[in-house]
Amino acid sequence: MAKPWADEPYPLITTPAARNVKASPGSIYVATGMALAHNVMIRYINSIYLQATGFSGVRDADAFLLYCRGLCPIIHNHHDSEEKSFFPMIEKLTNSPGIMDQSIQEHKDFENGFHTFEKYVIETAATEYDGNALRSILDDFAPPLLRHLNAEVLTLLSIGERFGGDKLQKLYDDCEAEIVKDTQAKSDPFIMLPAGFGAVDRTFESGIHGKWPPFPWFVPYLNKFIFYRRHSSSWRFSPCSNLKRRELQFVGDNWKGTKAFTEDWSMLGK
Repeated sequence: MAKPWADEPYPLITTPAARNVKASPGSIYVATGMALAHNVMIRYINSIYLQATGFSGVRDADAFLLYCRGLCPIIHNHHDSEEKSFFPMIEKLTNSPGIMDQSIQEHKDFENGFHTFEKYVIETAATEYDGNALRSILDDFAPPLLRHLNAEVLTLLSIGERFGGDKLQKLYDDCEAEIVKDTQAKSDPFIMLPAGFGAVDRTFESGIHGKWPPFPWFVPYLNKFIFYRRHSSSWRFSPCSNLKRRELQFVGDNWKGTKAFTEDWSMLGK
């Protein structure tokens, strides 16, 4: 039986581009970009879930806890930037105060569970690490997050069609530029870059998304030869390398049949 990969137990989001959705190019661009960004988080969560019980020893536990901590700034930066920048931009574009309130509520729905996860991976000593306890935390935290990650893609597609996909695309690109600047200013590149690159798969959906995410050509080299090396033992748990999927090295046992495996959230996007 083949090893599971980071497209389960939580399914990746099929993009509007791959579904050949009938919508304006701008709407598809934004919804597809958001789906791809959300899939980075989903791969990361799946890689944590599958490998949480697949290693032994204090050194590996310490490396894995740091790997888990790499997810936190990815989620924080993404959702904070939405609420501070992107959502207000959408309200102004549509002249509809509160149009993104449902997405904001969805952020709140997983907030407590995410804080529990964050607290565990930051405060737990390697000698006290318990993979089953971490999976239990993910069982509570991940489902509401996954509901949100799927639903928001559809929300943006709908808004683009109602108010102009080209206008929404301009806002999205402007916000993405702000996120990059904010991330550079606030995040530790020795964590953020290897963590992010380690969950990007440019072969996804037969490679139709080209060079997503866009970045200067030299950034992967900086990551590989500088930022990756400081915590290289932690990035062994990453589901991707060189921007494509790779086999997970530490898949644990007894992962099927859990609460995390019972529902296919990708159906929300069909």
